[in-house]
Amino acid sequence: MYCRLRLVIFWCIVLPGCLTYIDVFTDASLIQHVDVGVLRNDPPPAAANFEDCSELYPLLYWTNTVHDGVYPIKPRSSTDHFDVFCDMTTDGGGWTVIQKRFSGRLNFDRYWADYNKGFGNVEGEHWLGLDKIHNLTAQNSYELYVELGDFEGNFAHARYDTFNIGDESTDYTLHIGGYSGDAGDSLEHYHNGMKFSARDADRDNDVGTYHCAQFHSGGWWYNACAASSLNGPYYQPGEYHGSDTGYGMWWYAWKHEHFYTLKTTKMMVRPRNYNRNL
Repeated sequence: MYCRLRLVIFWCIVLPGCLTYIDVFTDASLIQHVDVGVLRNDPPPAAANFEDCSELYPLLYWTNTVHDGVYPIKPRSSTDHFDVFCDMTTDGGGWTVIQKRFSGRLNFDRYWADYNKGFGNVEGEHWLGLDKIHNLTAQNSYELYVELGDFEGNFAHARYDTFNIGDESTDYTLHIGGYSGDAGDSLEHYHNGMKFSARDADRDNDVGTYHCAQFHSGGWWYNACAASSLNGPYYQPGEYHGSDTGYGMWWYAWKHEHFYTLKTTKMMVRPRNYNRNL
């Protein structure tokens, strides 16, 4: 990435048209409203060179345009570009967001096909898609950052220095480890090695007929059943009445409680060896 950036800067010195190239690449059209499943038909020049948001950071820095927003990327094993939301401000930036919730307007109780391809809008609530997440995390050693927020204005995070998922032939099996943070671990200890389940795909570790994805109303890497479920139902405070309502969107290790519901969640990935190379 450092060499690529050096070449771009040198081109700016010798070719006047280089400034036009950078302006096109960082144009505001990159952050317009776009569905997760819709591929950009006209990706900006050199978009194929960027495999995730971490590779974009140096270019944004040197053009004084560092900000969160939607950009096209193309992981090595992907057949085409797709848009992602890049968090360029949290803990050094360079994060590719794979899940985000904050309003409850998007239904996450969906079938396998939806979780596979992704749903929602990348600049709003969305699930990026299991196939895209696999392609992202298969090309390097990735870490995961989970950000949680409650209705009282408190925030916490869980960070894992190992995160990847298998391909569809493994039912997108979760591989995760190396927890740190202040939210507590509700993913590594109980969900590592689990397959992904959705409303019509019962692949949890329950030996009986219990269907965890249906019971928790959201797709996740269920064991038998869960220590977290960030794709569960979204409830506003006035709608939620603990166990009388049922499971919401929760992370047990933070609140030490199954029956509460979170206000915001964000899951994002970045190469473990991330370096801004500025």
